[in-house]
Amino acid sequence: MEVISHRRQWRWFTPLQEQPITKKEFAALPKDAQAHLYVVMKKYATNTHQRRHVKHIDGPIHEIRASLGNNQYRVLFFNPTPVHSIALRVFYKDTSRIPKQDLDIAKDRMSEWIRHNELHSKYNK
Repeated sequence: MEVISHRRQWRWFTPLQEQPITKKEFAALPKDAQAHLYVVMKKYATNTHQRRHVKHIDGPIHEIRASLGNNQYRVLFFNPTPVHSIALRVFYKDTSRIPKQDLDIAKDRMSEWIRHNELHSKYNK
């Protein structure tokens, strides 16, 4: 049996006609945190990540996890297709659970992304 491997492409959530918000959130993190998250995201894209670095959160939302010392950094994302991962929220986590506010933001952004792409595909048929 042949195993087909897909390489995922990461996309930053971008509201209509604006700059990518999640890319700005990512850039606001310390450089060493950015580097660590980037490595884990790249490994996830090629399916070579360690299980502890990716966790299911809620519905289609997952998280990329990166720790530097006692500092925890997260990327909340979802996979709308087998080859795309959409970064919805990037943040420093200082609690044991994901703050409800961050999860709500990720859910709102995911809903907006889905609505926009449904409209886009509807008008491009």
